[in-house]
Amino acid sequence: MGSNRLCIVELPELRKLVLGDAVATIVMALLDDMNSQRHIHTLKMHVSGHIHRERDGHLRAVNEVRMLRERLERNNLQRRVRRFTVLLPRLWGVLLRRPLGERMTFTAMTRGRPNVSFDGCDAQFETASMVERRALYAMLEASGWIRDREEEIVRDRTRIYMRTGTGERDLGGEVEGFCENMSDAIELGDGIRVIPEPLWTFYERDNPGIAELLPGTDQLIR
Repeated sequence: MGSNRLCIVELPELRKLVLGDAVATIVMALLDDMNSQRHIHTLKMHVSGHIHRERDGHLRAVNEVRMLRERLERNNLQRRVRRFTVLLPRLWGVLLRRPLGERMTFTAMTRGRPNVSFDGCDAQFETASMVERRALYAMLEASGWIRDREEEIVRDRTRIYMRTGTGERDLGGEVEGFCENMSDAIELGDGIRVIPEPLWTFYERDNPGIAELLPGTDQLIR
């Protein structure tokens, strides 16, 4: 165990001083401990031990933070919260900003593979549940995307959507609507919320119109 005691050995030079001067000399040496330790062996041991204890304390704190972070990342509820408060809002931002005539493909869910992609940008997304899939249908409708059945025939694929309009400027009602249908997925039961704010506060309510994509969205959103 560490100790706060420090042994001070009198040298002959110190004994020649009057008691007050001797004490003052010792105090001044201790105040400038980092320099004094170069000449005082016992002080050097004391300082070194304190530094090591402090460093070990910092390392323990860092390791504890890392452990808690890893546990949090493995927590299923935390993962769902991140999807509904970070990832889906990013996808919503992409839907709002794509130009007229842009096409998007929305295929069946395949675990580990994106099932949402766009013709004119690199944004991709993987829906992980039927709650997310139903929410995306509502997002598409609110942001002016419709099924392009003629293109589906040409490509021999289903669920191809085309952007036909920018929609209303104020999308508050639509946003609150699809967020209400998602809220149960991030509750603990009996209406206990795990986020203090309403879910709709994480989604853009004012339609930005056709614009450049936001940072972190022209890519696989994950």
